[in-house]
Amino acid sequence: FNFEQRNAFFDADHLQIGNVDDFDLVFFRLDRIIGQPDAIFQYFNYIGDISNKVKFVNSPAGLSLTKSKQYLLNFDDICPKFVIANRIEDALAAFSNSAFVLKPLDGYGGKGIIRVDEKRRVYLTDEKLSEVESKKYIENLPSSYFPILAMEYLKHVSKGDKRTVVVAGQCLGSVLRVPQQGSWLANLAQGATTEAAEPDSDELDIVKRIDPILRENGILVYGIDTLVDNNGSRKLSEINTANVGGFLQIQETSGSPVLKKMADLIIGSL
Repeated sequence: FNFEQRNAFFDADHLQIGNVDDFDLVFFRLDRIIGQPDAIFQYFNYIGDISNKVKFVNSPAGLSLTKSKQYLLNFDDICPKFVIANRIEDALAAFSNSAFVLKPLDGYGGKGIIRVDEKRRVYLTDEKLSEVESKKYIENLPSSYFPILAMEYLKHVSKGDKRTVVVAGQCLGSVLRVPQQGSWLANLAQGATTEAAEPDSDELDIVKRIDPILRENGILVYGIDTLVDNNGSRKLSEINTANVGGFLQIQETSGSPVLKKMADLIIGSL
């Protein structure tokens, strides 16, 4: 449940060829670092099509459906205001008087995120551009950057981005990711720290709302990210089904055997 850059995992001397139906369960966990994700999901779907016996967690079809942030369009009423922008002009029009954040649809770990404030100044990972630099930066965003999710920037970022993990409809706990002093990014990959947390009533309501739909599409294991909006309520900012992180951090901060609970719930549900 930790990513390690070790090629030994893929050493040809240790590979075996087998029939997928020889397995009772296949648990997919795709690190976004892997190239050509669309081709990988096509392969997942192929595996699902040729197998009659094996149980998949999460299902290949479900992963293909939910892997992008665009899936949030199904739950936009419980999210901060957002649009899927095909051009920068779409985002500027949607947030004409307010700040927003641009997030790549298939991004991870805070990579590629840009913040634009009310005065159209641009904030990158660790720097704030001048007015002239910001204007030039926005005007020169490449077409390959789009479509992209443009989401309202919430001013309570210092209260942290909370990850809650769910297995078979049960919340196994939460972990709060708090930005470094002076930072606006709460991703662990961007230096955020973790604190023990529990899902609050807002998050339990979110899970109650989305879980039946995810389960219907073959998603048994997932994580939700929530942010505190300007009214003090937590809103859904992301659903993670392809590479569900947080289990280990929740286990370490809570002392609860989260990984064992996850395994028991997966096996029990199947």
